Parts: sequence; structure tokens; C-alpha cells
Amino acid sequence: MTLRGVRATADGMDVNQRQTSSPQGNLQVLALRHETGPSATPHTLGIRPPRRPSLDATPSVARVHNYLLGGKDNFLADREFAHRLLELAPSAPAVLRADRDYMRRVVRHLAGTCGIAQFIDIGTGLPDEKNVQQVAHEVNADARVVYVDNDPMVLTHARAILGGDHRVAVVEGDLRTPDGFLQHEATRRLIDFSEPVAVLAIGVLHFLHSDDDPHGIVAHIRDMMAPGSYLAISHLVARPETIRGAQLAHRSLARGFVREKEEIRAFLDGFVLEPPGLASVSRWRPGTAEADERDVWLYAGLGALRPRETTPMSH
Repeated sequence: MTLRGVRATADGMDVNQRQTSSPQGNLQVLALRHETGPSATPHTLGIRPPRRPSLDATPSVARVHNYLLGGKDNFLADREFAHRLLELAPSAPAVLRADRDYMRRVVRHLAGTCGIAQFIDIGTGLPDEKNVQQVAHEVNADARVVYVDNDPMVLTHARAILGGDHRVAVVEGDLRTPDGFLQHEATRRLIDFSEPVAVLAIGVLHFLHSDDDPHGIVAHIRDMMAPGSYLAISHLVARPETIRGAQLAHRSLARGFVREKEEIRAFLDGFVLEPPGLASVSRWRPGTAEADERDVWLYAGLGALRPRETTPMSH
């Protein structure tokens, strides 16, 4: 989702500062290199760096992700940015794949174990081989899905590939103004807010600047949800790679923010965290014993909205 931010920050601080806090102590924010080269790319990816500079395009988050995941829906500017990112964070493609795998696991859990039949996916990104609707429909053929994004290319592709199904809608919306998509006619047609709903904010909250009041935005969405609903999130946590990547995003994309674990956990205030709590996306209920459970720098959590407590009436 092509979102929103005006300054890259780390741990609540502008990353243009030379020092920043992290769980490991003070980290030196390194100067960024702007050249690209084969050394930036793991050979297993089969990605070749671009040969000439781009003068006619601005990279987008969705297209950069698409390229790093091996897709073809991207431009030269996106590939140039991706190779600069790979110089700073060579594990970025593996982290993105782990995030997609987490999305599929959590949707399967929600549609199956939790019995959720309606989903709102905020920050859809470019469609790939298995999206929310495919995963949910494997468990519940009647599940309804609303995809939300504000990138024109994402919306075009999503409507072409994911549309045409009466159980699915693709809505233009911006997380900074949630009422725009929560009150949208297509959302209201598919989603009954008096019944439990799963809201997916996976890999999107780290594009909200602190000035946007991100925790307030999530609380506003929470207040629209019925008891028995769920919120699934993933978010970049403060690590050396993410801090440097945020600085690069600031220069090239004007977005990208990292937060400490407690700040990420606060997005789930008002929810009851499902086991295993807030964890690396690769460690959130891995699907098989052979799953790669390395601690990657995206943290995930699933919160359940319990019935609100009421004060007993006195007799």
C-alpha cells in the first residue's frame, strides 16, 4: 500500500539524528550508499541490478515489494530502490516472504478455528498467487473480503484479478482516514459491523507517522468492531537493518517508520493477545516443524476483542 509518512523515524526519533535508541543500546545510523551492484543481491534471488538510472518514475512500496518477491509488476525506479535496500538489508526478501506466510496462517486460523466469515485487508499490495480470499475460501466458501489500498496500480490489478466475485470488494482508502473505507458503500454491502470481523493491518502500520496518531487510528477502527472480532498486525521493529532501511525510505519514498516492541504491542490495546503473543512473524504459529523460525525484524500479533465489561445495575 502506498502510504503516507513524511519523515522516516526510528524508535520515535527522526533517523536523521546520528544516534537512536534500540533494545541493544545506541546504534550509529550509517551513511547510505546510492550506487547499486551485483553484491547487493543474494545470488539465489536471480535479480540483476538495473543498468541505467531512472528519471521518469518514483518507486512505490507495493511495486518494490513485488520486485523483491520475484514479481514483474514493477518499474526501473522500484528495482533501483530495491537494490539499494538490499545493500543495507540483504534479508529483506526473506522477511517479506515470512510476512506473506504469516498472513496466510493467520487468515486460515481466523476463518477456521475462530469462525470469522468477514475480513477487511488494509494495505492489500499487489495480488500474488494466494491472497486473503483464496485462503479464507479454502476454509469457508462464504467468507467475505474487502481489500483496501490507495495505490492506483494496486487498485487496478486487484480489481482485475480479485474482483468479479460477489463475496469480494476492492475499495480505495487511506489508513489515515479510516472512515473513508469503513463507511464505503462496498464495505457496508459486504461487512456487517454488528457481527465479528477480522481486520488485517499486516505490514502497513509502519507507514504511519507519529503525527498521524497511529494508535488513535487503530483505536477508532477497534471501536467500530463487534465483540468477538480480531485485529491482526505486523510491524517493523527497531533493529540496525530497519533503522538504515527507514533512512533510505525517507530519502526515496518519504515513508517508513520503525518502533520498539512495546509501541507495537500498544496497537493491540483493548484486545486480548492470542498465543504466542507478540512474536517475530516467522515464529507466529509456524505451519510445520521444518519451518524457518529465525527471528526476523517484523513482529506480529493477533488480538481478540472480548465483550466490553458493563457495570452491574444496583437494585
